[in-house]
Amino acid sequence: MMNVLDLQRVRADQAASCLVIANKFCDDPDGEDASNIMRVISLKNFCEETRVIIQLMQYHNKSLLLNMPGKYFWSNVKQDSKWNYNNLR
Repeated sequence: MMNVLDLQRVRADQAASCLVIANKFCDDPDGEDASNIMRVISLKNFCEETRVIIQLMQYHNKSLLLNMPGKYFWSNVKQDSKWNYNNLR
């Protein structure tokens, strides 16, 4: 998802939304969240109007999404969503 060619191939700019799901079996939950947040930044850079739904492993990493600068800003208007894996158990 970090490659523009992949985003073009899947037509991310035409998608109603994009779901970024965490690997619940990862050894480093903070690293997994950081990688997925980078995926969100890549997606928003390619098509900022696409709605993003992201799953985070750690609740405290939510602040990283909410503080994204500029056009990467997390938008409740566009119905961008985040949910925490641990809250679902």
